[in-house]
Amino acid sequence: MRYLFLLFIGFSFLFINACKLKNAPPQPIFTSANAKGSVNLYDEGTTSLSDSGMTVTASSADTSISVVTDSTGEFFFEDLAYDIYNLTFEKENYGTYKIFDLLHDNGASFLTTVPSLGQKSSTEVVDISQSQFEQSILVDVALNPPATFEDTRYIRFFLGLTDSISDTQYMEFSQPLEVDADPAVLTLTQEFLNNTGFDSGTTVYIRVYGDSYWANNYLVPLGSQVFPNINPNAVPAISFVVP
Repeated sequence: MRYLFLLFIGFSFLFINACKLKNAPPQPIFTSANAKGSVNLYDEGTTSLSDSGMTVTASSADTSISVVTDSTGEFFFEDLAYDIYNLTFEKENYGTYKIFDLLHDNGASFLTTVPSLGQKSSTEVVDISQSQFEQSILVDVALNPPATFEDTRYIRFFLGLTDSISDTQYMEFSQPLEVDADPAVLTLTQEFLNNTGFDSGTTVYIRVYGDSYWANNYLVPLGSQVFPNINPNAVPAISFVVP
């Protein structure tokens, strides 16, 4: 008898709670939320500039919304629909920067890091030549304006196997290199070239561009690196034979 009483109480409890759930107001289903992030802006070197005025565009398959950074570099999207977005960063005198496939599904920041973005390079490569010293290739690079100790410049080189090498067609590339003399001298050792994938006796082409410390380069999904801050005014590639 006691067992039946307890069973009755149990069923009664379940029935009462089921009625409560049935009559409870529906819980809201959120499909959008605010989203934010920030940037740090620089000149073509390492000097900080105003972080304001950069346009940030969030694009998905269904929408494209643009906002502008404030004086602290922060940008804010109000009530942004949940989706996967690409972000594009643009400002006059700055190379475009992109971040792909950011998932927005709550009110958190878009970005786990704060991008540091630089201005386009004003450094032109006006001459380039090569020589060999022992087991290294020395590449002399003349710049305009010339690099000095007081006015350091940044350059980036690209390597490949044809004279059509450029910042969009290459096999290997360097990081931005700070130089403080004119001409700047690049030293490519046999070990470096071999480790990069160029065997001894191979004819390799090199092309050098002016670039910025914060180069704004990004990787295209299933593609290659893009270098938005490179100065396109550069002399043609030259070749050398790997020692």
